[in-house]
Amino acid sequence: SITLNWTRYVGWQNGVRAYSIEKYDLNGTLLRTFSTTDSTLVDSTPDTINQRVTYVIHAQSNQAGLQQSVSNSITITKEAHLFAPTAFTPNHDRLNDSFKVFGQFIVSMHLQIFDRWGTLLYFSDKNKPWDGKRDGVVMPEATYIWKAEITDQAGQHFTRTGTVALLSK
Repeated sequence: SITLNWTRYVGWQNGVRAYSIEKYDLNGTLLRTFSTTDSTLVDSTPDTINQRVTYVIHAQSNQAGLQQSVSNSITITKEAHLFAPTAFTPNHDRLNDSFKVFGQFIVSMHLQIFDRWGTLLYFSDKNKPWDGKRDGVVMPEATYIWKAEITDQAGQHFTRTGTVALLSK
């Protein structure tokens, strides 16, 4: 959830009747409008689609005929969450047969798998899962290093690394 706190608008003699808060996506499309009489908003609406959202607060006067006051906007960028299993078993039993890094808000990913000596065993620029093979041969049971170069919806580029155990059982 996202919590917004702001200073109450004090520019009108008769005060503020209410606040409306507009929520926009990365492209400027209005997603939702909230209303409150308080100077706090908690947006607890689940949003697994939009990594970056912008909020704009409007104050409406108690006195008729006055235009609303519009605040500065605030943009919130959520972190791209990654998930990577710590082990897999490429034994064709249809359970954990491949290794894949995946996540929320990911636009593109380059995945590399290395052995303990740093030899590149696998590369995918389409984030295809690794089946545990190199040149068609299943690699031995061991711990391997993965590196993912990622671009998220907000245009941020970052790299994550980790290890994965290839188990033959």
